Amino acid sequence: MTEVSKITPGIHPNATLENFNEEEKKIIKKLSSDWYITNSGGTIKLSVTSCYKYFLLKPTAKYQELFNIEREIIVVFSDYNDFEPRTLDAFDYVINQHQELRIEKVCSV
Repeated sequence: MTEVSKITPGIHPNATLENFNEEEKKIIKKLSSDWYITNSGGTIKLSVTSCYKYFLLKPTAKYQELFNIEREIIVVFSDYNDFEPRTLDAFDYVINQHQELRIEKVCSV
């Protein structure tokens, strides 16, 4: 059994949810019942008008097996009504900010 497969659902004690609104907190708490929230991330400001919030989660053994992933996954919240291609820049930004971590580059939410 690898170290990663021992991961249990929940929220890391150092992850704070104060930067997220109530709806986002509900989503994070729901995800934490099956995934492990490792990092509360922060706010990304890519330009004057584009702002996103993100956090990182890690799959538990169940999802490691289902999806064949072990690395942390980036989850980005967007307040925009329509998906804009610039949203993908937010994922690249997070990857560049967390180069010391093993971030999943195939899967992001």
